[in-house]
Amino acid sequence: MSHPPQRRRLGLFNFTEYPARASLDALGGNYRTADGQSIWLADVELEPYQALLVRR
Repeated sequence: MSHPPQRRRLGLFNFTEYPARASLDALGGNYRTADGQSIWLADVELEPYQALLVRR
C-alpha cells in the first residue's frame, strides 16, 4: 500500500516596520502561494507587516 504525498503548509510573518528576508532552502520542494504562484523558499522577502502562506 502506498501513502499519498505529504502536504506541508507554512506561514511566514514579518511583524516589524522594516522589510525582512528569509532563507528556507533546507525545506526543499515546490511550494505555491495561496493564489497558485510558484515560490522558491531559498530567498523570500517580506514587506513590513506582511504574511505569506505557502503550501506544498
